Amino acid sequence: MKTRTTEWAERMLRKISEIASAAINRFSVPRNTISTASAQGHCAFKTAYEAKHGSPEFDFASLTRFRVGHAFEFDIATRLIAGGFVPVEPDEILTHPGPCFCGGGDLLDVCGVTANIRKSLKANGVLLPTEQLTLDIPADDIGANYDIVVKAPNGSFMVWECKTTEDTLTIPRDEWVSQVKTQLGLLRHFAPEGSVIRGAVYCRMGNSIEQDFEIAPPNEKEWADLKARAQHIAQAKRGEVEGAKEPSHFCGFCHAATCQYSPAGRAANSFPLPKDVQQAVENFITTKDIADSYAKEAERHKKKLLDYAGDERMTAKAGKYLVMASPIPGRVTISTKKLATMVSPSILEACSSKGNGYMKVEVKPLPDEPPASNA
Repeated sequence: MKTRTTEWAERMLRKISEIASAAINRFSVPRNTISTASAQGHCAFKTAYEAKHGSPEFDFASLTRFRVGHAFEFDIATRLIAGGFVPVEPDEILTHPGPCFCGGGDLLDVCGVTANIRKSLKANGVLLPTEQLTLDIPADDIGANYDIVVKAPNGSFMVWECKTTEDTLTIPRDEWVSQVKTQLGLLRHFAPEGSVIRGAVYCRMGNSIEQDFEIAPPNEKEWADLKARAQHIAQAKRGEVEGAKEPSHFCGFCHAATCQYSPAGRAANSFPLPKDVQQAVENFITTKDIADSYAKEAERHKKKLLDYAGDERMTAKAGKYLVMASPIPGRVTISTKKLATMVSPSILEACSSKGNGYMKVEVKPLPDEPPASNA
């Protein structure tokens, strides 16, 4: 249940989110006219739909997760400062001799920390993370924001895309690979000729596990494919073509009612079932409700029996029933999150197995239809 404090906190997070959105729109052309690196691995139709109609309103959990991501970037930036890397402004990173970096300072945007303030503090020995680097090639309909770009004393560049997730991963997600390869291709275009450029997704899994997944710059064919995809997404955002509908795990976060894969689209494009199947659905809900009710009642009676038995093995008669209660030792489980910190991703992947998939059935009540207008 929301309280006055949590309602206020959510309003402030939405305000911060608006400020953060402005910070990622520093392209030389309007963001809605090009494809960004973060969109390269996402559904083109969803990206174009949100460019025209806006993104769905994020819930409190999502807003909090975004803020945690900004805090992680800030954390990584402060580690670089501790390691002797000097924070520089985005327009300095390509020409600065190094060791230096830019980015990681999104957390400070809401505090009104500008480039001039950072430079003034820097002159007095106070170092703060800076704004993200933004690059784009309007002729190719492609652009990118960079969480953190590091430059070594030898002139080589390292792109770090920071991610946070509750999942334990052994390989980076496909959309992350597309994003970083796009960032590397763009940076290679603008960096001094012959520069060594590398990239990685630096991922925090849960509260304490960190893993970096190195990603190679795109080869000639990959870069051509990325630019072709960027052009398709950009054209879809501009309304010149319809974006390709590409179903993935992101469909659950889409609110495009005109796509059959999104929740809104499924409801809008659903069809009535035959009467006998409709009856089966109603019977399913009724039976499930009854089963849930009986399961709760059974647990209540079982608890009374266990309270009587205590922790000892028991065999007794109850009318025509034989009652047995036995202590069962706890199962030994292996924490994949902890294991991931102790072995290489390849070993963890080799020791992992995937179960068989199955069809999931969900039956949810439809929302009440709005009353008809008398107008």
